[in-house]
Amino acid sequence: MRGRIASGVARAFATWTIDLDPDVPEFRVRMTCDVCNEHSEVYSDDQAGVGLWVQLHTARTMHTRFTEAVTRQWVMTPTGAIGQHLIDTPQEAAR
Repeated sequence: MRGRIASGVARAFATWTIDLDPDVPEFRVRMTCDVCNEHSEVYSDDQAGVGLWVQLHTARTMHTRFTEAVTRQWVMTPTGAIGQHLIDTPQEAAR
């Protein structure tokens, strides 16, 4: 994946990579009740916690419809030191 870095008026292209952020859990899950919009806390790698929240909410309210929101954090990084990978034109980036 290529990205642009602007420095003053001159522009240059650099090679970037995108990957999951290694410093955070791979994914986080939050459930929201479709009836009352109450939502669970955010769970990381704990499907049992999500299921328990849904069961307890249903037992308390009789609401039975939920929406799951899954969040994964990504990070863009240059393939090396940015100053070392600057090139003049997009055509050079394609090489």
